[in-house]
Amino acid sequence: MKIRYFDNAATTKVKDEVLKEMFPYFGERYGNPSSLYGLGRVSKRAIEEARKKVANLIGRKTK
Repeated sequence: MKIRYFDNAATTKVKDEVLKEMFPYFGERYGNPSSLYGLGRVSKRAIEEARKKVANLIGRKTK
């Protein structure tokens, strides 16, 4: 039986391609992006790159 989920205001299934991109940041690259140490800078760069990709997809510029 196929599940039909209608409570997406509470939570939404993560698309497989998003999960694949995020997976390293759940276990290996989990640094605080506001910190100054290397692992945090890796996370911050990843967030900045993701913002650029999303902005590009919707036709907007990033700061």
